Amino acid sequence: MVKIAEDIKPVVVDIRGVSCCMPPVGEFIIEMRRQPENAVIELLTDKKEEVDDVLEWIGKINQKVLSVTEENGYWKVLAKKISNL
Repeated sequence: MVKIAEDIKPVVVDIRGVSCCMPPVGEFIIEMRRQPENAVIELLTDKKEEVDDVLEWIGKINQKVLSVTEENGYWKVLAKKISNL
């Protein structure tokens, strides 16, 4: 697991239990685009397939996955925006 500097606070995107018209992963994508370079975004989700979708998307746009961990009934993905989209 990657340790984040204490002065860097991740932007949290909590999509646990969300189901609506827009895919919940869309919330993560919107937030990633909104943030400046070097921002850290933390995704919280209770669906493994959403983790897979986000990891695929991060790879396609050449950003950086810092960690993926499974907590008590949900997953946490930390990603860093290394360049503007």
